[in-house]
Amino acid sequence: MRTSFRSIVTQFPLTPIGAALFAIGVYLLGVGFTLRNPYAIFLSFTIILGLAAFVIIGRVNARRFATLTIQWETSAPVYARRSAPAHAVVGIERRAPFLFRVHISIRGRISVGDGCSVIYHDEIASVGGERQPIAYDAPVAGVLEARARLSLRDVFGLTRNRFGGSFTRRIPIRPAAFDDERLYRVQAVVGAEDKQSRKTADEERYYMREYVPGDRFRDINWKSSSRLAILLTRISPNTQEKSRIITVVFRSLPPGRLRSLDRIAHLDFSKSWAVSFMRKVKEENPDFQFDLVVGPNVTRIETESEIETAAEILAAATTEPSTASEAIEPREAFIFTTPFDDGLAGFLIARGDAINHVHATAFPEKGSIRSVRTVRFFRPTSATVIPGAWALRRERVGRSTPAGGRVEREVLDVRLA
Repeated sequence: MRTSFRSIVTQFPLTPIGAALFAIGVYLLGVGFTLRNPYAIFLSFTIILGLAAFVIIGRVNARRFATLTIQWETSAPVYARRSAPAHAVVGIERRAPFLFRVHISIRGRISVGDGCSVIYHDEIASVGGERQPIAYDAPVAGVLEARARLSLRDVFGLTRNRFGGSFTRRIPIRPAAFDDERLYRVQAVVGAEDKQSRKTADEERYYMREYVPGDRFRDINWKSSSRLAILLTRISPNTQEKSRIITVVFRSLPPGRLRSLDRIAHLDFSKSWAVSFMRKVKEENPDFQFDLVVGPNVTRIETESEIETAAEILAAATTEPSTASEAIEPREAFIFTTPFDDGLAGFLIARGDAINHVHATAFPEKGSIRSVRTVRFFRPTSATVIPGAWALRRERVGRSTPAGGRVEREVLDVRLA
């Protein structure tokens, strides 16, 4: 029964506005014959015949469009908060008739983490053509479960005739990229060799340069570093041995009883921060590689193109199991987290003497002189984006980032719009 009703609704050629206009035409026809009013009869026939003409023209052309081989290309990466065209519907080789447009309707849900989702709907209209670009205007990273349908509609919005069936896709919405240099508080450039005078034979065996993420802990010259207030690394001119694998740990949200706007906004910002960090380091140090740790999984990122794989992994990261410290190499690690991470202190303690760089989002504090970044979760977009009730809930935790290495905090003032 439900399938039959859905089929009738799908094949019905009138939109709600067209159906209402048709009902008015029928009413005027009845009134005209009852009162013998020629004006009402003329107006009713004009409405009914006009709708019939639109339906017939639309149905005939929709059948012609249905013979085409149409595909929805979704191979290119999609990023949150970027409205540039990323995908396309190809194969629409015919042009729509006069007063008609080809409509591509995309509906679905974006899973944004912690069991929360956002309803997404967008409509693209064109006169037809071989390639119809599609831009996604998603406000947050996640995974979009989408369905696209094609139809031929008149410009007045009275009739619709669907063709080509429907397409379903699972589209990762990768975290938005940052252009803010202050988010990359890392010395990611290879320093020049120090060729100043070396007085002893032992000193002549080494070059001195500024510390670079990935250098071995034991190569740091602590004595010289304490005098100059910067970390210096001893590099052998013979071997130039250096570890180039950087561990990036992304700590997802722990399961919580309350689903709130703050949890999702901090999670999304942390994802963008982690991806932007890897891109920046890779840009300045092409030989560097990353071990991306998300929950129990460790992914080796070797090339710049594989950072897109990392972005896709982070797009789907929500409330993963806690990362065990013994699963991570006891080397320097860059940790990205949120103020909701109640297991961070234990994680840092378990890592012992390993160097930790904690990049954590935080809540604004009264009287603090720290700069605050305003994050507007929803902004004006071309698409229709409807969040759940979780977007109206606010949650603030008083937990501070524990000591255990270098700590960078980004204070967020989260607003709905």
